[in-house]
Amino acid sequence: MNRLILVSVMMVAGAMGAMAADSSFSSGVAFDPEKAERTSTGGLSLTGNKKEDSRDTTMGILEELGDDEVFLSVAGQDSLKWGLIKAQLDANDAPLPTNGEWDDESVAAAKNVAFQMRFKRLIGDYLKYAVFAAEARRLGLTVEPEEYEKQRELSRRYFASHGPQGERNLKLMDAPESYYEHNLTNGVLWLAYAEKVVRPSLEITDEDIATRVKAQHAINDRIEATNAWKKAFIKEILAKVRPDVEGVEAMDFGAAAREWSDCPTSDTDGVFTDVDELPQLITEGDVREEMEEAYRKLAEGEISDVVETPFSWHILKLLKRYPETDDDVERVELAHIMLEKEPFRPEITAEQARKKLSNALLKMELEKRFPGLLKSTKIECKIPIVDGEGG
Repeated sequence: MNRLILVSVMMVAGAMGAMAADSSFSSGVAFDPEKAERTSTGGLSLTGNKKEDSRDTTMGILEELGDDEVFLSVAGQDSLKWGLIKAQLDANDAPLPTNGEWDDESVAAAKNVAFQMRFKRLIGDYLKYAVFAAEARRLGLTVEPEEYEKQRELSRRYFASHGPQGERNLKLMDAPESYYEHNLTNGVLWLAYAEKVVRPSLEITDEDIATRVKAQHAINDRIEATNAWKKAFIKEILAKVRPDVEGVEAMDFGAAAREWSDCPTSDTDGVFTDVDELPQLITEGDVREEMEEAYRKLAEGEISDVVETPFSWHILKLLKRYPETDDDVERVELAHIMLEKEPFRPEITAEQARKKLSNALLKMELEKRFPGLLKSTKIECKIPIVDGEGG
């Protein structure tokens, strides 16, 4: 696993409001906007939600917060001001709705739900790294400046390639303080904790490695068997749509495509269509050369033998051939039945197997440790964000 890329992907995803698939633990903490109406003690440490509040709802509390107020504090060290969260929500296209947007009940409800979902994700992602970062600080781990700058540069490249939303996040990166800077610092500390504390505690035996290598080989054995079956089956399909036995009625080509083809063209009876769902005029270069060579030999209405490419098997039917025009280019209407080959997985070495096992165990161990660390970490927030009690 490339450590630099892993943590950078995670930090970027958190800043954009969505966790990457490589996330080392499950999605955000519980956030119940109605809980503020039912209790003033919900969450790990709830402040600012008293019965005498003029609007005793989560949204009401958020609307009344000042930008310089600390919204979330983790372990008394990492304090996040409300203004930084609002700026990140704006960059993620999830601005806090204003009072003027709540007049129409249906619009208000939709905006409320959309905002809550993005807000929950943003805070949940933040807490994931902040809790581990707090433990890293407790153990005396520090952020290496070189590591921080490498992650920052990788994030900058990511944002630069993601349009207007990425541009907004780039501006936040250059601000003196931002949600992004807090999250990136926590992310680098999370990585230090994962690599220096958790990974060395993992135990991987030679037997584990051998089992992993064999498992990869077994996957390829299964893929080989699947492909062998498909290769035989496409011949059976050909015998149905183009029987070579006298007196046997041919199956309708379109019906066969609908039933067995792996290609999306099965929805159009196997016919290649354009954006208007009309038959596509196929010319040189539009399909693979193996298919092109086969259809050039067909007469209108004729069905080809099985055509194999590196990725699939095909049965072609030439629907119509158009005469060459002034550009000397032939155009045809074509239908096909396709069975896709399943690609083989690269065989892995013992060292590659060790890395894969280590990364899988690391992810599992971080998931296992997170609830305990969350419970033991002092978290103060203006609204209830986590079910249960904490220290």
